[in-house]
Amino acid sequence: MTGRSNGQTLKGGTMAEYTSFAVRADGQPVTNVLYAFDDAEAIARARRLNPAGPIELWRGQRLVIVTTGNGRAPVGMRQAGTAA
Repeated sequence: MTGRSNGQTLKGGTMAEYTSFAVRADGQPVTNVLYAFDDAEAIARARRLNPAGPIELWRGQRLVIVTTGNGRAPVGMRQAGTAA
């Protein structure tokens, strides 16, 4: 297993470390560290943790996605892996 900042090596490849920032229904901020093989998997995991609330997902210093309270990307903000 590699260091935490570089991810975890498992069968099938290396999982990268992502950090999600969310706001719970009661208004409390929540930070979670997630490991995923790619951005799409990390986005899905972050959305499962806070399905109806806004989410900001980062991989290191790179912003992956920002969602609104309905779980969708805000107008004008593209999701990682989509055309601009």
